[in-house]
Amino acid sequence: MEEPDSRQRPALPASVLGRSPVLAALGPQALASLARAMRPVILQPGQMLFVQGEPGDSVFVVETGCLRLFRTSPSGRERTLAYLRAGEIVGEMAALGRLPRSASAQAAEASRVWRLDGKALAQVVASDGRAALKLVELLARRLSEADRQLEEASGTVAEQLRSVLQRLAGQAGDGRLRVTQQQLAEMLGVTRESVNRGLSRLQAMGIVRRRGRGSLWVDLEALRAGQ
Repeated sequence: MEEPDSRQRPALPASVLGRSPVLAALGPQALASLARAMRPVILQPGQMLFVQGEPGDSVFVVETGCLRLFRTSPSGRERTLAYLRAGEIVGEMAALGRLPRSASAQAAEASRVWRLDGKALAQVVASDGRAALKLVELLARRLSEADRQLEEASGTVAEQLRSVLQRLAGQAGDGRLRVTQQQLAEMLGVTRESVNRGLSRLQAMGIVRRRGRGSLWVDLEALRAGQ
């Protein structure tokens, strides 16, 4: 639900935009200008931000909370693609290419995101070579991740789990993951029990440590060595 337009409406801090790999290439003035043009959207857990197939005319930046990005097959089966947190940008490919949404975005928890019209982003990218280069890098990374997800889907549950954990740990940088067993199961398209068994085996090998609900530590080097 979008917040009402009023003089008291808070503005998005430009520092939040700076966390995005695409927008971080912009100077302070450009970031401040974009921040003023954005509008806040408050989402409750389970609420949809956008739906697969609808026109992609906006870009969203996550300020707080978490979004679940998923795709629905023709048979109605959902497959989770990613969980997006603070500073991550979503919807830019559909908005810039004027394409239908290739996936749906749903609030995994109470979230606050900011909406930017796709035309405004296109103008910034067209006028700033650094931002354009960052966007190309981001698109290349998204394509690479899509290829990896196809490879993950073709392996055994154990192989898929190791591949997903390696990808998530690489993105996190320090091996600390905020992900539940249910979320991993949704990303793999398997049962929570299958994920639990796989994590138990990895824990016995010293590759994974569980740190309470929704928190894992992954030894990325050991995980890679076992591939």
